[in-house]
Amino acid sequence: MGKITTILFLSALLTSASFAATETVNPPQTQTQLDTKEIEKLTHVQGTLDPSTQQFKIAIPRTDLSVLVNGVKLSPGMGLTSRAIFSRDNNTTQVKGYLVLTEDQINPVTLSVLENNLTVTELHNHFLWESPTIMFLHFAGSGDEAKLAQSVSNVLADIKKTRGGKGELPTGIIDTSVTTLNPETINTALGVKALKQEGVYSVNTTLKPKNTTANLADVVMTAKFAGTEDAAVVEGEIAFNEANLLQVLKLMHQANITLVALHQDEAYEKTHSVTLHYWGVGKLATLVKGLHDALTVATA
Repeated sequence: MGKITTILFLSALLTSASFAATETVNPPQTQTQLDTKEIEKLTHVQGTLDPSTQQFKIAIPRTDLSVLVNGVKLSPGMGLTSRAIFSRDNNTTQVKGYLVLTEDQINPVTLSVLENNLTVTELHNHFLWESPTIMFLHFAGSGDEAKLAQSVSNVLADIKKTRGGKGELPTGIIDTSVTTLNPETINTALGVKALKQEGVYSVNTTLKPKNTTANLADVVMTAKFAGTEDAAVVEGEIAFNEANLLQVLKLMHQANITLVALHQDEAYEKTHSVTLHYWGVGKLATLVKGLHDALTVATA
């Protein structure tokens, strides 16, 4: 075999090996489209796909509600429709949206959202002067498409279960202008001296998170107590790391303390801190234990 022939032969072999290597090392396939039929099947709701953004939206009108805003009767299309919007980024699906809730649905549905591995981002109102009061629970999630759709389905099922006044509403007959509770019950449980101001006992405390390696903001809690040992009321707020939200809400729920509002106080903040406003009615010992346990988790 001549020198030129040998060179050509070796070149052909190398080219062939290069093609073979290319054929055997295939890049992973990227799924860019949503399986909209599967989402509809799992959520039991028909949706619409926006061709320009490739976002898939399902809408659930609250046809069971009769809401008046200063004499104006709202139709579901006038802001009383829950929704979930699915989108896709390479092989990951995202979902975000909000849920239309009555006040007694806030606690059970919020827990349902968190227990179904979705994130609660905000709880607030969209209206003023409406009757009954309507709140909007915003949520988000990321991960496997089918699991996200099933999570949304589970939450929607819990909304149905709690409609018609079947939710949770802490009640009690208490005159907050007449407070005879023992502040030592508060002091002992929370480790902070309760000060009597304007007829009610107030507590303010700031605690450092135990995880000093992460960039976490201080845990800040305020609480105001009134009533008696057997029939007390507490209202206040607590700011803490959002990663502990589910556990904090569970502990407060066990103590009959209800979520009233949830928001972030600063834009672009990097500490992932949320502020939770709450209201609770019950035995004083139960309420302060719930707050103590919540603080313990919030500072973890």
